[in-house]
Amino acid sequence: MKLYFIVFLIFSISAFSQNNATFSVLNNNSFYNSEKWIYENSDKARTSVKPVLYREFADSSKSDSIENKFFQKNLIEFRKNNTKIILNPVIGSIYYKGLNNNDINLNQAGLALNVNLFKNLSFFYSLVFNYTKFPFYSSNKIDSLNVIEGETTNFTKIGNYYSYFKQNAYISYSASEYINFQAGIDKNFWGDGYRSLFLSDNSSAFPFIKTTVTAWKVKYLIMYTFLKDIDSNKPTMGWNEKYASIHYLTWNVFKNMDINLFETVIWRGRDSLGYRGYDVNYLNPVVFYRPVDFSLASPDNVIMGAGGRLRILKHNHFYGQLVLDEFKLAEIKAKNGWWANKFGIQAGFKSYKFLWINNLFFLAEYNYVKPFTYSHGNSLENYGSSYQPLAHPLGANFKELIGILKYNFKKLSVEFKGIYAQKGFDTDSLNNGGNIYRSYDDNRHEYGNFILQGMKGSSKYAELKFSYLINPKWNSSFEAGVAYKSQKTPLYTYRNIYIFAGIRANLYNDYILQNL
Repeated sequence: MKLYFIVFLIFSISAFSQNNATFSVLNNNSFYNSEKWIYENSDKARTSVKPVLYREFADSSKSDSIENKFFQKNLIEFRKNNTKIILNPVIGSIYYKGLNNNDINLNQAGLALNVNLFKNLSFFYSLVFNYTKFPFYSSNKIDSLNVIEGETTNFTKIGNYYSYFKQNAYISYSASEYINFQAGIDKNFWGDGYRSLFLSDNSSAFPFIKTTVTAWKVKYLIMYTFLKDIDSNKPTMGWNEKYASIHYLTWNVFKNMDINLFETVIWRGRDSLGYRGYDVNYLNPVVFYRPVDFSLASPDNVIMGAGGRLRILKHNHFYGQLVLDEFKLAEIKAKNGWWANKFGIQAGFKSYKFLWINNLFFLAEYNYVKPFTYSHGNSLENYGSSYQPLAHPLGANFKELIGILKYNFKKLSVEFKGIYAQKGFDTDSLNNGGNIYRSYDDNRHEYGNFILQGMKGSSKYAELKFSYLINPKWNSSFEAGVAYKSQKTPLYTYRNIYIFAGIRANLYNDYILQNL
C-alpha cells in the first residue's frame, strides 16, 4: 500500500463539509489552555488523542483576554474565499550553563507552513534545521546507536555539535463532522498523562495513515504505520522494514468519565519465507488482532491495553493506563516471577484549578512497566521504531514518578517539574528485560523475574522555569530557569546543575534532559 494511493483516495472522496481539518501542535505548554477549556466546556473532544483537531476547541480562543497586537499575528497570512495560507518561522535557541561544565546548547531555525482549502482540507509542513550540543551521556548514546532519540537517524557531527534537518508533514481531510482522514510523517500521543504506555511522542516521527471516526460519545482511530528498525539477529546495524497496525477507542461513558481501549500488532516486512510487506490480514479496521494472530499461527507481536479518565468536581481528573503484552493468570497467581507476565501500569491525577486556585495546574503520575514488556523474539517485532521505544522512553523494567506544578497568568507562567525514575539494566550477558531491543529469548531466567532486576540505575530531574509567550501563532516563548540532573547507570554517575535561558520553539515536546 503506497502513501500516494491513499492521498489520491482522500482527494477523490466526494463528501464535503465546513469542518476545519487542521491539527494542534503536539506540545504540552501550547496545549495547556486548550485542554483546560476542553475539559470544562466540551463533551465532544477526547483529550487522550493528541494532536487534536482545532475545530474541537475553537471556541477556547474567545476566552483569551490578550489583545490581538503584533505578537499575536502570523508572519505571512493569505486569505481568499475558502483558501488560507499561513507561514510562520520556527526559531529557538536555549543555552544551558552547567556548573560542572558539560554545557548544553539547543538551536533551531526553520519554517512551518499551514494550508487550508475549502475548510475541510488541510496541509502542514515544517522544515527545521537543528544545531545542538547534548549532554555527554546523550552524546555517547547517539554515537553508539547512530540515533538522536526523538529527532532523527540522519545527522552530521561537527565537533561537539550535531547538525540535522527535521521534517514533519501531513495532509488532513474531514469528510464530514464525524470522519477525518490523515496521512503524513509526524508524531502522535495517546493518553491523558505526561507519559503514555500506548503510543508516545518521544520517538522520531514516522509515516502513517490514520482514520478517525467520531460518533455519539465514541471516538475510534485506526492507524497504519510504516516503520524502520534494526534486526537484533544481525551483527551489523542496518535499517529494515517493519509495520504496525493500531486501533484506539475512547468512549465518553458518562459526562465525567472516559474509557479507552488500545491494541496493536507489529510485524517485520521480510521473514524467512520472503517479503511480506503490509499484511492485508491487519487492514481490518474493527477486528481484534489476537484472534487474527492465532489464526495465522503468526510470530507477530500483539499488545493490548485499557485506560480511562474520571473527572471530579469539574477541575480534577484521575487517569490511568494498563498495557498487556503477554500474561498467564495461573502464573500470576503462582507469584513465581514468570518472565512472560509482561504488563505496565500508569496511575495519575491532574487538576486545572488545584487547591481551588485559578490557573494553577498540578500533575502527579506513576509509571510501572515489568521486565520484557514491549520486547519480542526479534527487534523487528518489538514495539519500537528507529531504535527507540514507541511507548515510554525507558522501555521496560522501570518505575517512574512525575510531579508538575504550574501557574499561568496571561502570557506569563512559572513551572516546577520533578521526575524520579529507577530502571534495571542487564548484568554481564544476562538479559534482565529492560532493553526492548534485545530478544526475549536471549539468555533470560524463566522464573524469578521481578521489577528493577539486574543492575539498578536511577535518574533525578528537577526544574524551575519561568516562561513568557512571545507569539502563540509562532508557538514560541522565552524561557529562563534552573535545572538539576542526577543520573546513575552501570556505566557512569553524573550530577550537574544548569542555569538556562533562551527562546524555545514549541512545535513538539523536548525530553533531552529528562530521561535515563
